[in-house]
Amino acid sequence: MHTATAKKIDQRNELKRTDPLSPDLAELNKEINSEINTHQRDKWRDKVSDVNRKTNPSDLFKLIKQLNGGQKANVNQAIKFKGKYLSCPKETANAFNKQFSSVIKHESTRSARRVTKQSKRFSLQNPTKYTPSDTAEAIKKAKPSKALGPDNISTLHLQHLGPLGIEFLTKLFNLSTSTSQIPAIWKMSTIIPLLKPKKPAEESTSYRPVSLLCPAIKILERLMMPALTEHLPVPDIQHGFRSNHSTVTALNDFNQSIANGFNKKKPADRTVLLQVDLSKAFDMVSHEKLLQDLNHTTLPDHLKRWFSCYLHGRQSRVNFRNETSSSRNVRTGVPQGAVTSPILFNFYLCKLPTPPDGIKLVQYADDLSVYASGTNINALSHKITEFTKKITSFLEERNLIVSPEKSTVTLFTPDTHEANIHPPVKVDGKLVRLEKHPVLLGVMFDTMYSYSAHIKNTVIKAQNKLNIMKSLAGSTWGQDKHTMLITYKSICRSVLEYGAPIWAPAISETSWERLQSIQNQALRIATGCLRMSAIDHIHQECKVMPLKEHSIMISKQFLSAFHLTAHPGNKQLSQPKSARDMKRTILRYEEEIEELCRSGKNHKERQKAIHTREVGLTLANYPPNRVLNRKPPEINREEENLSRTVRTRLARLRSGFCRSLNSYMSRIDESVANICPLCNATPHDTAHLFNCPQNPTDLEVIDLWTRPAQAAEFLDVTEEEDG
Repeated sequence: MHTATAKKIDQRNELKRTDPLSPDLAELNKEINSEINTHQRDKWRDKVSDVNRKTNPSDLFKLIKQLNGGQKANVNQAIKFKGKYLSCPKETANAFNKQFSSVIKHESTRSARRVTKQSKRFSLQNPTKYTPSDTAEAIKKAKPSKALGPDNISTLHLQHLGPLGIEFLTKLFNLSTSTSQIPAIWKMSTIIPLLKPKKPAEESTSYRPVSLLCPAIKILERLMMPALTEHLPVPDIQHGFRSNHSTVTALNDFNQSIANGFNKKKPADRTVLLQVDLSKAFDMVSHEKLLQDLNHTTLPDHLKRWFSCYLHGRQSRVNFRNETSSSRNVRTGVPQGAVTSPILFNFYLCKLPTPPDGIKLVQYADDLSVYASGTNINALSHKITEFTKKITSFLEERNLIVSPEKSTVTLFTPDTHEANIHPPVKVDGKLVRLEKHPVLLGVMFDTMYSYSAHIKNTVIKAQNKLNIMKSLAGSTWGQDKHTMLITYKSICRSVLEYGAPIWAPAISETSWERLQSIQNQALRIATGCLRMSAIDHIHQECKVMPLKEHSIMISKQFLSAFHLTAHPGNKQLSQPKSARDMKRTILRYEEEIEELCRSGKNHKERQKAIHTREVGLTLANYPPNRVLNRKPPEINREEENLSRTVRTRLARLRSGFCRSLNSYMSRIDESVANICPLCNATPHDTAHLFNCPQNPTDLEVIDLWTRPAQAAEFLDVTEEEDG
């Protein structure tokens, strides 16, 4: 705080003491608050400006994470466990460990002991031998995390191992697999409780566990993954943690079914969707049942025995406020953070009942949805209810808990009169709650299948991300254009375009305009251009495609992958064309993709060809620049060395809308005449700056693009410009 401000505070406090009714108090408070706000703003701008993306990118992303972060618990916050408040960090850590590790009550059974004995009988002959090059490659592929495991080693440490260290680690791995023994520390996990977004900090249930494992065991698991992928069956309905699969492929199957129903000849099919809620599915996996299933696979015997050792004797401890709890045994669940946990969980549910004709399942990890299409809503609801009985029976046998209260049902119908119908679907005999706007794997659907709710929700989320960008730069301070564009693409465009292959072919022009307005704001923040600047100009300045064109491009690239035989969308290429075109899906672009396939291009070549074509079409459709009256050239990279203030002014001059131009000022202020202040010529626009007889120069307007440094020096655009 400035000394002058501190003196004013002392003066105000003294005045409060001697004359609390003085009329000068209000004015003093106003001045003090104004000076404090100015000081805080200047400090923030200095902090942002000191962050250098090129020399220390981690500082930038830490700053973005700080701005993007939600609620944080107070370090002195007492936390309630089953009605009792705890404030001592050690006691709290122990209570958290008990909460996270005691998901269900452990009972030793004869069948569990039988499975363990069976696992120990498997032969250790001919174990897989890993080489130092295998280990080095696995370490290279691992994420370079700095987080320390229970052994106080991080993956980053392993990535700095020399040849002798990698050779020694490989010997340890081979010794472990050949003897089926694992160091106890490798079976330990350190848990960090993190507060969930928008949850009360005083409730223990508001915290989620993040588990840190020893990096060495994760490297060994990575070496085992090819064998697990080869020998463990995973059903086609499972889209989680599989090659060529994603949340979008899972959504695509469901999305295509709804669209096919809507596009049928009248009467169109309705679709009833049941979203089954599984509580703590990964933590509830029974080790006994998982090992029993593993023992009946074609997995090599030494790996069956190794995984029995891997799952038995696991322990956890919690680190909370620099205090570590005592260790507790973990007897259920697949280890959080382990490389093999996703495929083990998928295998654990691989025997999920096969749906009868007319019923379909879609699954992503522990997200399970059942749906059916037809004209009779009650009949569809009955079929889903009957099949759900088999699902819940299977899940209960697997020790997984289904929550009827948290499960939801949704009706998709083209008839507005049916929008409020509640399909009578039941789970465990209880009527499931109606949800008109279900969120399925991050995409919000609605009863009329219009995606209007998804677009509205996306715009709200993206608008919050724009506030982060506004905190990183202004027209005269902050991060450079390139850094702002990286920030936009990572935290904002990723939100705008999530699931684009699902909704992009179907949404209205009004929805596109709402999404595009967010991108327009982001690019104006990045460039510093004024609101009157042409949308085409700011996109060309940033080398960013309009959102609609970019979303359609990635949708076409997604569709191109359907032509891979192993892709889950491949089966949709052979389905007959719909009788009507009421609701469009990604298949609307199939003719274009088939043309590329006939050209003999492989998948990567098709992806590149789609990108080249779409970018070329976008550039060709841009109108001429209003300053040059033709297509603008690329901006010389020398501009990257200029300050934020100068680059902002140059971008505004290239747009034709700048506060130093009376052609612009006359449009927003009638008292300003559109004449040159030096020669009284009109109009006073960007072109005139380079042709004014009172300020002659050899430079031309195009030099704003080709020689920006010289143009900036000639125009003397170093002074600050508001707006």
